[in-house]
Amino acid sequence: MGRTPASTTDATPEPREPEILRSAMLANIITLELVDMIDEAAKRHEAAGQGRRMAATLAAVRGLVRDVRAVHELPAIDWRTGIPAGEPVPSDNGTEPAEVTA
Repeated sequence: MGRTPASTTDATPEPREPEILRSAMLANIITLELVDMIDEAAKRHEAAGQGRRMAATLAAVRGLVRDVRAVHELPAIDWRTGIPAGEPVPSDNGTEPAEVTA
């Protein structure tokens, strides 16, 4: 009496695509946050003398960011500045870059 048919319980659900691969907006937000986290981690590990040991791990996370952004055709990250390629670079003194204020 209260048993469900075997056909419904034995079936494995189809794996769902991760949300980050379904939403370009979410991918943009998360990958930009990951860029900041990668930069901070690289600085911490370098200061602790572990920069070479962590290089492969950080490179793998950078690759993940690159792949996710490519899936959604988002601009690639310029790893020297930490911002998407083609966006204006903020100045060191906190003022708006010339391209934005013009």
